[in-house]
Amino acid sequence: MSAVRRQVLYIEDEPMNAELMHALFEQRPHLELVVAVDGAQAFRLGPTLAPVLLLVDLRLPDCLGSELLPLLRLRFGWRGVPAVAVTAEHGFGGGSGGFIEVWHKPIDLEQVLRRLDEWLPAD
Repeated sequence: MSAVRRQVLYIEDEPMNAELMHALFEQRPHLELVVAVDGAQAFRLGPTLAPVLLLVDLRLPDCLGSELLPLLRLRFGWRGVPAVAVTAEHGFGGGSGGFIEVWHKPIDLEQVLRRLDEWLPAD
């Protein structure tokens, strides 16, 4: 019997960024990365998910990630789920809009792995 993998929802419209994150998550088999390409898909996937972490691009084709986050939390009861802003905008500060941290693009791969290990260690 296999262990249940903990879900991380990554809302990202750029395929290359999603592929990069998938490659990172392959190194953490206890985690399952679920990618939504925009806010609408995140809402469609929401009822099927129980994420332990949200990674939210701030500039999505159909909305701003900072506006999407509180809506997802309210709709799906994800108020206690930590969220990280992922952005190419270097002026966006941490702690804004309910995010616990900001990851600037290009993503620092080692930082992501360190944070995953710190926040979501393997059992």
